[in-house]
Amino acid sequence: MRIGILSESKVDETAYKILVEGILDKPVEIIKSYRKRGGGWIAAKNQVIPIIRDLHRTDADGFVFVADSDSTLPHNSAHEDQSDGNPDCRLCQIKKLVENILGTLPARAGRAPLKVAIGMATPAIEAWLLSGIERNCTEAWFREEQSKGRLSGQARRDLKIKKYGSLQASANIRMLRTLENANRIAEDLDALEQRFQFGFGHLRKSLAEWL
Repeated sequence: MRIGILSESKVDETAYKILVEGILDKPVEIIKSYRKRGGGWIAAKNQVIPIIRDLHRTDADGFVFVADSDSTLPHNSAHEDQSDGNPDCRLCQIKKLVENILGTLPARAGRAPLKVAIGMATPAIEAWLLSGIERNCTEAWFREEQSKGRLSGQARRDLKIKKYGSLQASANIRMLRTLENANRIAEDLDALEQRFQFGFGHLRKSLAEWL
């Protein structure tokens, strides 16, 4: 399976690749690594259409997009009942973009249409990676904290500290901790989905449709 991945860093890309391989139960080759440019969420969202057009011209099988929800509205089942999703939900925004662009692409000669899988980590990928270690690392807990106004930027920084030991951890330490945790959670995807039902659950469901 040949794919493109958009991520903030090589560390995050490594985590996504391990999870994708765990879900698909087959090796994955990243033929194009895209990096999120400065500008936060808006900049990342604006990269999606150009990336899909770029991958459509290659022999890539698919594109994987995973982002952090930060302090925005987490995805939930009610959004699935809305024709265009919830405009305040980042996952819904990307789903709509993807549906629109895929509907305009010409057929690929001799190749199947490009597949796209979307996930959204609440509030950040570090929460997934700490799943099963930190008691409160669940989508429901973070949603409750957000509803009470307690999900701040400090909460997300605390996740990084718990994962890496320090915000100043070296690149080698960040990669080592990511490999350890990504391989651990990939061994029990059902448990990860129970804790992150919608953000990870959507990624798992959309990747399962590739098979």
